[in-house]
Amino acid sequence: MKYSSYFYFVGLFFFCLLIYNYKLIETTSEKNILCSKLNYNDSLALHPSNFGKIDLTLNILDERKWRRIVFEDEITRIKNKHQNYTNRQRADASIEVKIRSNLKCLLLAEIRPHGDLFDHRQGSGLPSLNVKLKNGHLFGIVHFILLRPVTRSYDNEIFATTFLRELNILAPRSSKIKVTYRNLENDFIFQEKIVKEFLENSHLRESAIFEGDQRFLWYDPYDTVNLSRHRLINKNWAKKGASSHFISETGLSILNEINQYYRGEVSPLVTVDYYTASKKLGMDNYFDKLPLFDSIMYALEATHNLSRDDRHFYYDPTVRKFFPIYYDGMSQGSPALLTKDNKILDLNIKDKKVTPSAVYGSSEALERLKFLKIDTLHNRLFKNGVEFKRDQIKKLINLIKNRLTILKTFSKNNIFRVSFDTKSESFMNKDFISNNNIKRRLIYYDDKFQNYLNCNIYGDDCKKIILNLKDKVTALAQELKDENKNDMIFIGKKRKSLVNEGWFSHYAFEENFLENKIEQTTISKDVNLILYGNADFKIDSSLKIISLNKNDASGKIVFSGGTLNNWKIVFNDKSKEFNNSTSRIDINGYTGCVSFFDIKLLNISIESYNAQCEDALNFVRVKGSVQNLLVRNSYHDSVDADFSLIEFNLVDIQNSNNDCIDFSYGNYLLKKVELKFCGDKGISVGETSRVKIENLFILNANIGLAAKDYGFASIDNGNISSTKSCIEAYNKKQEFSGGYIISNKLTCKNSVRNSWTDEKSLLKVNFL
Repeated sequence: MKYSSYFYFVGLFFFCLLIYNYKLIETTSEKNILCSKLNYNDSLALHPSNFGKIDLTLNILDERKWRRIVFEDEITRIKNKHQNYTNRQRADASIEVKIRSNLKCLLLAEIRPHGDLFDHRQGSGLPSLNVKLKNGHLFGIVHFILLRPVTRSYDNEIFATTFLRELNILAPRSSKIKVTYRNLENDFIFQEKIVKEFLENSHLRESAIFEGDQRFLWYDPYDTVNLSRHRLINKNWAKKGASSHFISETGLSILNEINQYYRGEVSPLVTVDYYTASKKLGMDNYFDKLPLFDSIMYALEATHNLSRDDRHFYYDPTVRKFFPIYYDGMSQGSPALLTKDNKILDLNIKDKKVTPSAVYGSSEALERLKFLKIDTLHNRLFKNGVEFKRDQIKKLINLIKNRLTILKTFSKNNIFRVSFDTKSESFMNKDFISNNNIKRRLIYYDDKFQNYLNCNIYGDDCKKIILNLKDKVTALAQELKDENKNDMIFIGKKRKSLVNEGWFSHYAFEENFLENKIEQTTISKDVNLILYGNADFKIDSSLKIISLNKNDASGKIVFSGGTLNNWKIVFNDKSKEFNNSTSRIDINGYTGCVSFFDIKLLNISIESYNAQCEDALNFVRVKGSVQNLLVRNSYHDSVDADFSLIEFNLVDIQNSNNDCIDFSYGNYLLKKVELKFCGDKGISVGETSRVKIENLFILNANIGLAAKDYGFASIDNGNISSTKSCIEAYNKKQEFSGGYIISNKLTCKNSVRNSWTDEKSLLKVNFL
């Protein structure tokens, strides 16, 4: 009778609340167009570089369905006596975006309530929202969250994310916005989701992203370390091919292994220090990016981000490291540097207990703060909707510096003890009494890493199971259920091996199969030359020539770090055949036969012959100049450049089965370019790249020059001939708008058509 009355009053409350807010859906103004249909100039307001505060109006298209979703989730939460919400059902909505006073556009979206806890929904008005756009984008963002400010300590969240991004630490773009719903204005924090667009905007190539598995957070005591593991977030990436699945599987195995070994003075549900534990274990430097991050989390009072369940990681297979991502560092009710009305609080850090990693990372954090520009941070915060005076920001930065200085010399009595345990099994002891409301079992590898076992939580009653690729990826995401509806917990190791053996990552890195053989040497100024698989090199120091050979499909060569000055690099692919993997990348994260990563190049000359790779040459986060670039006979793309700033003096490419040159996310200058026989595009300018070409000659290509997805290309003088389409500008990916090509002196000869563009792009060329 008590529950019946309670549900009656809860239902009555929601009914009255919804009736109070109810009004008929207004007819969309005819002046509003879809944001995905904006012309190029208007779409620039939504360019990623213009991210900031913006006014949105939300219109839920099926109010009845929306009310049912919210109501049923509340009833389920109360009935199950849990604090968390579980409904992930979505409803259709439209979002009106005010671009200028005289221009608005519409986005079609699917929305659902966001957040596990009551603070995301307490009181009247909209809850926090998880939004997935069905068409168009906002600043290159397709999937985002609208957070109630109280859930992230108000402007602390925007300050933290903006500050971290200025320090080149991974954090989602966040801004303070107004959302109008049923003529009521609501304050929200707009924050991008940790997905592909976030990575690429952060100058990272797509790879595996992990977080803690929170399925059993509300059921188990703190000591059930071995039942709560980590999980893969971005399942779709893992499905792209064998290599992306392999990378995801490897990263998860590493995290689950360290999670199993970790023992700390406090529960990992509060704070976890994988860096210190891995050092004590003598593991590889997988976690050496954590100390800097951890120290700043303490300085910002953002330690909610340091628990096992709330830590987020990007795994970079090219360097085999985990990069921490800021997410949910500011929790309601926790201390913060700023009050609700943005007064600065100088909280005492001396009485806290901190992780050894935070103490270790404080020196690096102080060094990085030396390069922080107060004016730039001030402008970014203003653009993101937070109006601080410059002196206030300076005071905040000095406060953070002082806290880091205190951390640097912290008393040992205030540092958490971190240890490890390599004797406890990956399953539960027999005396553990499991919650009867949860049906769950463990997934292990059998004798081979291609086969699997379904075991109970005590490691017994194991049965062989067959998993297809979809099942495997679902298991990595900790979302798989068996035929009896048991929640499956993916461990990442063999069942029959010793506690510290049989992990998939050991197999990946130590079994010495050909694709993971690594040879490394240092050339000059800290430049690393790394060879993977069957490849070799020869260095002539007097002539400054580096000769490289790839001898079979497994071979890859990488230049990384430092400055390479006035060298000539000659590459020959002697392999018999192309590696016909379903993935563009290999198991080490590379696409190029020869790759340049995080390096400065000065007056380099490069030659490539007969490359049997996705890219003959791949430049990633490269700055500098290339004097001469010659490429012949590439199986796929000849040149691919991402996130780079490069000046090319002379480019000469012939015979590419796909694109001759592909530019993404960067700024590039080409003084003279000669391209012949390109299977697809001569030059592809995409994903916000800006390319200036002084002299261009293209002969025989499917498309001579293409600009897409906010790509911009300008040509001083050009001649394109014998193509199906001479120049094209268009939009391809949802997270971008159209492309733009401009030239006053460009000729097209013997082409089936001279130009093509869609309604979202722009061509300003002399012959049009």
